[in-house]
Amino acid sequence: MAKKKTSWGKSKIKVPGHSQLVRSTWEAFFWIIYPDYLYEDHRIEYDLNGKSHNYIVDFVDHDRKDLVEIKPAYMLSNSLVQHKIKVGETWAAKNGYTFRVITEHDILLFKKALKRMKLSSRLKKGLDQLRA
Repeated sequence: MAKKKTSWGKSKIKVPGHSQLVRSTWEAFFWIIYPDYLYEDHRIEYDLNGKSHNYIVDFVDHDRKDLVEIKPAYMLSNSLVQHKIKVGETWAAKNGYTFRVITEHDILLFKKALKRMKLSSRLKKGLDQLRA
């Protein structure tokens, strides 16, 4: 899996089957499992301390009306993250979407379940490339 450094020091990861780069291996894993979701395609405007901001949701599937935010569990106590989650939940409720926050704990449980099942060749190839 090729990583590219951005000007602000964050890693970018190339996900097999997609031209766009993601910011974390957790996002990469999610996108391999759900390749039809769009990455950073949905923006929600919100106000914070009198200033207008845009919250960019990690993944969206407009057909399923599903918004997904991938966050490390330790960040869930951060006040800005909590505010953005509330913004996402509110927007989703008003627009008939679901809003889910997925942490590394959810992904690890999912990976364990997948190991018990036979992995599709596409998924296995993608996971192998993530480990490389």
